[in-house]
Amino acid sequence: MLQHRFSSLSSKLVSVVTAGAIATTLIAPSALAQTAAGQPAKAAASPAPESAPKSAPDKKTKDAARKAFEAGQKAFKAGNFAEAAESFQKANGILPTPHAEYWIGMSLAGQESTLNEAVEALQVFLSNPAKDKVGEQKVAEATAKLAELQAKQSGELQLSTDPKGATVSVDGVAQPGVTPLTLKLAPGKHKLEVAAMDYQPQTLEVEVTGGKKVESQLKLEPLLAPPPPAPAVAPPPPPVTQPKPAPAEAVAAPPPSARSNTPAYITLGLAGAGVVVGSIFGFQALSAKSDFNDNPTGKKADDVERNALISDMAFGVAVTLGLTGVVLLTSPETEDAGAAPTASKLEFTPYASTKGGGANARFTF
Repeated sequence: MLQHRFSSLSSKLVSVVTAGAIATTLIAPSALAQTAAGQPAKAAASPAPESAPKSAPDKKTKDAARKAFEAGQKAFKAGNFAEAAESFQKANGILPTPHAEYWIGMSLAGQESTLNEAVEALQVFLSNPAKDKVGEQKVAEATAKLAELQAKQSGELQLSTDPKGATVSVDGVAQPGVTPLTLKLAPGKHKLEVAAMDYQPQTLEVEVTGGKKVESQLKLEPLLAPPPPAPAVAPPPPPVTQPKPAPAEAVAAPPPSARSNTPAYITLGLAGAGVVVGSIFGFQALSAKSDFNDNPTGKKADDVERNALISDMAFGVAVTLGLTGVVLLTSPETEDAGAAPTASKLEFTPYASTKGGGANARFTF
């Protein structure tokens, strides 16, 4: 089948050359030199036709172009795409045709290492006004192959920032260098993170198409300046604390003085003296009475009365003072501890009457 296409294509090429329907400029010798060195040359676009008609190629030129074209067909059939591309480029350099451009593109597309060159060669073929002479099927195949290759081809993003010198991360991967940068990215959407000192970091989403260039310019916003510090306000002076007056020393109340029993003892002593005096005068009264009974006289009667009176008075004083002394010894202490002690004083008042006599005793303490 391939041989049949090759024979048909060869016959068409001969007929076209013979009729002089296509006359173009030969490919530059430098392209052939690169092909011979093993580096596939890029397909050269056919220049715009000049106003003056060119002469038809001679038989020798046509034979050389046909020979190179046939060698390319043979290599392509064998799967040797590098050699096929070299032969088709040679044929196109001798006599440019859309047929040679088509096979150049398809030969380069068969090699993984010439992806970008294959895209350019197919774009050259599809932009040739005479591409329909190759046939609608081959034009459709070239269009589909170009779309397939472009999907694999990296896109190019030219990123610039204001100001320059920003660092860039693509999909979380830091990129070498700073802006402006030219990044080769796989087709599709990518997330870019751009950062620069003293500027707010920004995030940018771009969509890259294989084989195409995208330009993006980004203006960075400066970081918000921190608010100026609030003016320092002097702290209010500490409150003046008045020194607390030293607590007045508690005036210790003098310990309560023990109550003195001296007044009681004196009173009891006086009571005892009263008993002694009463006893003495009582004996004298009894003796005087005995004398009066033996020899009653007025004088003896007076002695009896006087001695009995003094005895009664002494015993009355003794009883009074005795009771007072007992009370002083046995009564509880009621004197205020803070009150000044009062001086003790004994008042003794005797009394006498026609019926008897006695004494009143008053002791103040």
